[in-house]
Amino acid sequence: MVDKRPTYSIVVEMENAQFIDWDEMGVGLTALAREIAVVSST
Repeated sequence: MVDKRPTYSIVVEMENAQFIDWDEMGVGLTALAREIAVVSST
């Protein structure tokens, strides 16, 4: 059985980052997922 839904991979590179703001990452990933859903639905 083949899954007809597309899959996506996300790579985040953060050179010299002192810390990771996971809340900000979550906001960005949520926005990206929303955009992918809109484009995929057409």
